Amino acid sequence: MAFNLTTKSDAMRVMGRTLYSYFKPELFDKVKNGEFFVEPDFKSNTIKLTKPAYAKFIRTETAQTGDIAKTGKARVVFEIPGHVTRTGRQAKLTIAETGIKVKDASALTKAASGVKKNYSAAEKTKMQEIASMWVIRRAIKDNVKYTSWADIEGDRKFPELLKIYPLLLDDDDKTIKDWRATFVAQNQKMLEVAAQSKYKEFKHYSRDGGFMDFISDLVKAKFKISQKDTWNPADIWLVENQRQVQKIIEDSVEGPLPTIDELNATMRQLWKQGRLIGISLKLVSGKVARWEPTNITGELYQGGNAFNFTLEKVKCVLSVNETDSKIRGAEPGQFSNKEGRLFIDEDKKPAFEWQIKSNAGAGTMSNLKYEPTQVTARKARLGKAPVKKVGGLFTHYRMDFENNYNNFPSTLEEYKKVKTKFEKYFSILVKNRVDTDGVTTVKQFNQNVTSSFRNDQLGVTTCKLMTVQFIAGLYTLTKKKRHEILTDMLFHALKKGYDYGPFGKLY
Repeated sequence: MAFNLTTKSDAMRVMGRTLYSYFKPELFDKVKNGEFFVEPDFKSNTIKLTKPAYAKFIRTETAQTGDIAKTGKARVVFEIPGHVTRTGRQAKLTIAETGIKVKDASALTKAASGVKKNYSAAEKTKMQEIASMWVIRRAIKDNVKYTSWADIEGDRKFPELLKIYPLLLDDDDKTIKDWRATFVAQNQKMLEVAAQSKYKEFKHYSRDGGFMDFISDLVKAKFKISQKDTWNPADIWLVENQRQVQKIIEDSVEGPLPTIDELNATMRQLWKQGRLIGISLKLVSGKVARWEPTNITGELYQGGNAFNFTLEKVKCVLSVNETDSKIRGAEPGQFSNKEGRLFIDEDKKPAFEWQIKSNAGAGTMSNLKYEPTQVTARKARLGKAPVKKVGGLFTHYRMDFENNYNNFPSTLEEYKKVKTKFEKYFSILVKNRVDTDGVTTVKQFNQNVTSSFRNDQLGVTTCKLMTVQFIAGLYTLTKKKRHEILTDMLFHALKKGYDYGPFGKLY
C-alpha cells in the first residue's frame, strides 16, 4: 500500500484518535500538512517525514535520546492509559516501544509524489496550470475560500494538490512561494467572479485532453491555426456540458467556407450564457489577482484611450563583454545580450515594456519575437504578438524590416559586404537617442560588431543586427504611424480584436 496521506485529519482517521493524540504534542504539532506520509490502512505502523521535517524531528529529540541519527529510534516518551507496569504504575513507552516507526521519507516522497530533482520548464508550467485549475475548481464548484496558504495546506483535499504539484513542499524556493500566493489570490478572485456572474455548474475542467484537444484540433482543421494560442491563449477551459457545448461549436463552423468570426461569435455567446469560459493564467504580482474578460463584448481595447500611447524610450545595448559574458556559454568580446527593449507610456505613465529578441535559445538562429510586459504586473508576460500578424503590419506600414534571419549576416565576412547599410541603421538609433550603453560612434559600433562576430558561437551578433534594423525601421516611420504599428502589435500580443477568441485573463 502506498504512503500517500498527507493531512493530520487523515492521519488521525487511520491511526485512531487515541494513538494520534499521544503523538500530537511531540510530532504532529511540529509538522505541517504535506510534510509526512502514512499508509491508508496504517498496516506497517510507520510514519514517514519529509527530509526537512525529519531533520527537525531528530534535532528536537537528540538532547533526550543521544545519537538518534545512528539508531534511527526516537525515544519520545508517552504515557499510555491502561498500560501498567508489574508494579502497578502507569507505563511510559517510547515511540519504538509502541511499535510505531518514524522514518525519513526522502526516497518515498520522490517515488510516491513524483518529486524529482529537475523538472523541465514545460513540466513546471503544466504543474502550475493544473494546480491553478484545482484551486479555481475548489472556488467555483465547491465554494471553498482560501485566505492564506495555511488554509490550502489545511484543506482536507490538499493531498490532491500536492500530487499535482509536489514541489509545493519546498519552503526555500522563492518561485514556489510566489505560486503559493498566486493560488490563494486566484481562488479569491474566481470566487468573487463567480458570485457576480451567471455561471452554470461547470462539470468539465480541461487543461489537457477533453475540450482543450477538441478546440485545438478544430481550429487547426478548419482555419489552419496550428498553434491554438495564437488565436486564443486560454490555458484551461471550464465547460458546463462538454458534449452539448462541443456540438454547438461544431454546428457553427459547418459548411464549405466557415469563418473564424463565426466561431468567435458562438463562443462569445456561450460565455455570456455561462456555459463556457477559457482562462489565461499568469503569475500574480501582488496580493490581489485581476480578472479581465477579453473579446467578450466586441470592444478591442478596454484600457483607456489608445491614442494616448507613446514610445517613451528605447534600449539596445551595443557594448561587448570585456572579460566575461552575461550570456550562458558566450565568450568575452560578444554583445552583452541579444535583445532590444521598447518602453511604452499610456497617458504619460509607464505602461508596457516590449522585449524584442530571438525566438530561440542560445546557439540556434531564429527570427525575432515581440513580447510585452505590463509595468504594473511584471511577473506576468502578456503573451507574444503572432509573428505572421506582425509581419503583415510591417508590410502594411512599409516599414524597412523583414523578420527573416536568413537575410542577415551570420559571419564577419558577410557583414563587411553590407556594413554601410547597418552603419546607417546605427546612426538612426543615435539620432533618436536610443540607449546603446555608451556606444555613440560608427567606429565603436563596427569595432563591437567585428569583435562579437569573431567570438560568437551562439548567433548573438546576427540577432543584435536584426534588432538594430527593427528599431531603425520604427524611427523611419512618422510618429503617427509608429504609434499605430506599436498599438496594433500590442493588440496582437494581448490577443484582443475580432481575429481572436474570447477568454478571461487571470493575473
